[in-house]
Amino acid sequence: MTEKQGHSVEVSAVVQQALGKLNVRLVDLVEQINVVIDVLVEESVVLQAKLDGVQLQQTLKAEST
Repeated sequence: MTEKQGHSVEVSAVVQQALGKLNVRLVDLVEQINVVIDVLVEESVVLQAKLDGVQLQQTLKAEST
């Protein structure tokens, strides 16, 4: 990477506004991704509990025969 020189680059107000909107949208996207991950984890826990119940029933059924 290059070192930052003593002069700065000016960014127009239009570019700043566009970057601001992009930043807001990225934050919203990350928040939504986190919501989806939470829902998937919750559903996984429920499905694992159901699977455990079915496996227990099959084990008990096999033992009783």
